Amino acid sequence: MYRQKVLLFLFLFFSLGWTSGAPKLYLKAMDALASQEYANAEELLSKVIQDPQTPREYQAKAYNYLGDIALVNQSYQKAQSFYRKILESYSDTPVYSRALYNMARMYVILGDEEAGIALLSDYMNRYAVSDANEDGALYWLGRAFAAKKEYYRAMGLYRELLARFPSSAYAYHTRQSLQTIENTLSTTSRDTDTQKIQTNQAKYLKLLARLLDLQNQLLDLKKQKIDELKMLLSKENL
Repeated sequence: MYRQKVLLFLFLFFSLGWTSGAPKLYLKAMDALASQEYANAEELLSKVIQDPQTPREYQAKAYNYLGDIALVNQSYQKAQSFYRKILESYSDTPVYSRALYNMARMYVILGDEEAGIALLSDYMNRYAVSDANEDGALYWLGRAFAAKKEYYRAMGLYRELLARFPSSAYAYHTRQSLQTIENTLSTTSRDTDTQKIQTNQAKYLKLLARLLDLQNQLLDLKKQKIDELKMLLSKENL
């Protein structure tokens, strides 16, 4: 584990440090994130934002990582405020598309499925392929429709995700959710008390969603760090 953290830090250091103009505080924050020292990373990222010399791109990245830290800590309102800051003030930065995706899933987590579906649809139309989060968008759209009890729409999205992205980090949870919905619909067709079954299933899906949220959030944070490293390494032709 220690060796992995050191290697990740070295990747961050050499890909960002000398040629990309990344602020030193930002590099320290990345090191803290790599070590899962979230409190330290949060403090450093706040300083990155407050420094007037920080380029706008890194201010936006700092806000995004602060949102991710709040998300991992399940401080959803706090996370939403950081992502909203990017959408309102940093629409000209590359981080904007990621913040749009993050804000959309925040709405789904917080129970505002309509807002989540609207933002996810916008994200899918404009950024999903280029931002490499199309599998995540399909998953959260499915979650939103399942929460609305539109199970057939949710199943369609889940099946599309599994067909197009069988190795996705979301694949395991998607299969679980799909199986749960299919079992529910099968049971409901044989039970005269349809409303009771739907109510119980909605409660179960909500509980399952809560149990899976934290793991998905950690996977997304890890994926985002890897994507950023790949992008920076590509820029430096490493």
